[in-house]
Amino acid sequence: MTAAAIASDLNLAAGEYEQVAATLGRALSYKGEVDKEDTIRQAYLWSRLGDARRQRGDAKGAVAALESAIGVAPDSDGALTARRHLVEM
Repeated sequence: MTAAAIASDLNLAAGEYEQVAATLGRALSYKGEVDKEDTIRQAYLWSRLGDARRQRGDAKGAVAALESAIGVAPDSDGALTARRHLVEM
């Protein structure tokens, strides 16, 4: 997941929201076993995906991704960021 996080950060900084959504969509589609650390990373990635969707004008998709960030690891920094984005919308 770390490579996806780095790639999404770089693409967000460059304003490449479609690429961010594609990269994170692939990373978050992983269905294997995950531990607590993985869920914390997933929450961060879901939050980034929500931000990318919001930036490209996909409010419905952004809300879904942000809610996923909260659902996967409610006490994580990613979930906190997702809550902030939801309030701002």
